[in-house]
Amino acid sequence: MNNALTTFNFNSNEIRVVTIDDQPWFVAKDVCKVLELANPSYVTTRLEASQKASFKLPFQRGSASTVITKGGLFSLILSSRKPEAKAFKLWVTDTVLPAIEKDGAYIMGEEKVASGEMELVTLRNKPVRAL
Repeated sequence: MNNALTTFNFNSNEIRVVTIDDQPWFVAKDVCKVLELANPSYVTTRLEASQKASFKLPFQRGSASTVITKGGLFSLILSSRKPEAKAFKLWVTDTVLPAIEKDGAYIMGEEKVASGEMELVTLRNKPVRAL
């Protein structure tokens, strides 16, 4: 599933992830918003060249977005001293990455089935939003 765009929601913030060569790449602007880092262009200069790329997202108009690898994502999270970074790191490592590895995408509500908050049949009957 190459160049598939998946959208996650973390504390009412949209996090877009595009799959490039079977690897998740995170939109830097979205990550910086969650981590309360004001200037994504400046922040990404601290990453290695292999951890970032310019990529035209599906259905995107205008210029390409800066996307970062999983390693680049962790570099930004670990360099942040803000309390949001810890919660975001736990969410990414415990929810998002396992879902991408298991299903190729994050399925909203799947974690509620695992915890018993939602029945599997309820999740299956939910409408799917394709991008």
